[in-house]
Amino acid sequence: MDSLPVCKTRIDEDQQFYRKNDYSYNELINNIHKYIKGDCWAIVVNDEIIYNQYDDNRTCRERLMQRTFRQQIMDNIHESLLIDFIKSNDDSVLDIYMNNPYHVYMIHIYYNPDHSLFCMSKYVR
Repeated sequence: MDSLPVCKTRIDEDQQFYRKNDYSYNELINNIHKYIKGDCWAIVVNDEIIYNQYDDNRTCRERLMQRTFRQQIMDNIHESLLIDFIKSNDDSVLDIYMNNPYHVYMIHIYYNPDHSLFCMSKYVR
């Protein structure tokens, strides 16, 4: 993950919590879709970069695969991404890097399988 900026300062006071067997799960899916469809330029799952639009060292095939995966996530977030979090017995993390006119920020979504709970926070660089 050495090509992505470090975003350590939380910019929202409150963390948002979502349960997988609750109406809030649909809200989580809608939020993820909004962020990935918006000014998302990198997606990281469990410290593995799966999409990075600014990595110029990728081959044409790698760029195509990353764009395809990003589109697949937008089309069905539950089946293409979150279901693996839910089925896993390990903690999972999804980081979505975003741009705005003032700074780079990151949406950090943590899944705790022991409590079937997603926690979303925003961090700035």
